[in-house]
Amino acid sequence: MLIQAVDEVFSSFGDAIREVLYNNLEVEFHIKRTEIPLKILEFGNSIKAIFGISAGIVELKIIESIHRSMQSYVYYGKNDLFVTDYLTTLKGSLQF
Repeated sequence: MLIQAVDEVFSSFGDAIREVLYNNLEVEFHIKRTEIPLKILEFGNSIKAIFGISAGIVELKIIESIHRSMQSYVYYGKNDLFVTDYLTTLKGSLQF
């Protein structure tokens, strides 16, 4: 589910950019596509490093994608919504 959500968001930038983003994750941050669910904190940090000030928008798009497939899940987190908090809480509720 998480990998599909990331695929959807990264693909929204176009196929070439999606590949660049995944390559950057693997080379610069040592996160393979299949390892994203296992490295939530590292993935969140890499999104912030790659997208800078726009990272929140990308994180929100990932959360929206996950929520579309899991509408019954309710997130009772902090006022500030960060993908790492959301995914960690979600992971506690079920297995990716």
